[in-house]
Amino acid sequence: LAHPELTAESPHHSSGDYGLLDQVAALHWINKNIQAFGGDPDHVTIGGQSAGAFSVHALVASPLAKGLFQRGIAQSGSSLTGFPQPSLVDGEKAGMAFAAANGVHSLKELRALSSAALIAAQSREGAAAIPFPPIVDGWFYPEDPAQLLAEGKQNDVPFMTGLMANDYKLMSGPVLSAEAFRKQAAQRYGQMTEDFLKLYPAGTDEEAAQSQMESARDRGRVSMYLWALRRARTAKTPIYIYFFTHALPDPAHPEFGAFHTGEVPYLFRNLAIFDRPFKPLDYQVS
Repeated sequence: LAHPELTAESPHHSSGDYGLLDQVAALHWINKNIQAFGGDPDHVTIGGQSAGAFSVHALVASPLAKGLFQRGIAQSGSSLTGFPQPSLVDGEKAGMAFAAANGVHSLKELRALSSAALIAAQSREGAAAIPFPPIVDGWFYPEDPAQLLAEGKQNDVPFMTGLMANDYKLMSGPVLSAEAFRKQAAQRYGQMTEDFLKLYPAGTDEEAAQSQMESARDRGRVSMYLWALRRARTAKTPIYIYFFTHALPDPAHPEFGAFHTGEVPYLFRNLAIFDRPFKPLDYQVS
């Protein structure tokens, strides 16, 4: 949430991005205290999945996090196309619109709202449509993060990123009929539609469903790879990319396959807490 009055009271003349600033504060705490827990402040890895991966990318871009971590992992969240990052001015406009939607017109009145009132505001028609994404606030983000990357101003650390084979199920919407899939292809690819449909045919509804899955997977993989190439133009550290196809065993729902978040238990090696029919291969993967 950005707001002109929040900006005015800030010593940095910025507002918004408070969740990301909390993450920077947590990294400062880790660097000061992790040795008491057997950790090494010079070997800190930040990792995040989905929205957490967006946070990792944000911390990599921000000068406020410089030197606070030495490696990064972004799971199911690296792409050439990201969410728009509004300017501070646009963020302030959204903040004022949010206040007006709640019948208040000052920072003092906003702060007087109860948490219950804020939660209720999000469920009302209109209020829920006002997003609070990270913004180019001039403090956490001195510039647009894509520009920071292009100029080589990012926190250049070894990086691992990847996606799940069935991430697309969360991102590509309901299964389309053959007609709807062809119409969507025409809208997206214009003069290249014929070439696209040769690769991903949609003669029948069943064929269209298969093509929808395969094209969504390929789009995600290509977008991630192109992002990695863009990073490589200015980064001096290596990047490692994975495509995770191994499914967390679920006899009741085998159709989920390698679903969004399905790799997390493998990463943290805590398969033992799950009541699943794991096989030796699962522990080997972990």
